[in-house]
Amino acid sequence: MKRRIGRFKIKNDIVYSEDAQEIFKQLGFVPLRCESMYNDCFEYIGISPLFHEVIQGDIAPNYDIVIDCIDAHEITVSVKPI
Repeated sequence: MKRRIGRFKIKNDIVYSEDAQEIFKQLGFVPLRCESMYNDCFEYIGISPLFHEVIQGDIAPNYDIVIDCIDAHEITVSVKPI
């Protein structure tokens, strides 16, 4: 995989939910850094095949994580650059 690094914020209640593992799995996300923020969220920086390629030395771009609930047992996750 080429250098596909990005950053995003995610609410605490999602991180602590039973869906968190599935969300990160669908992202193919490997965290490099996680920081607890004061506004009830975590900021993650890491790599994912869903992120755009970044040139060495560039700052990790920001993404929105879009979580769609199809039904009570199925979710889909995508990313959107911001």
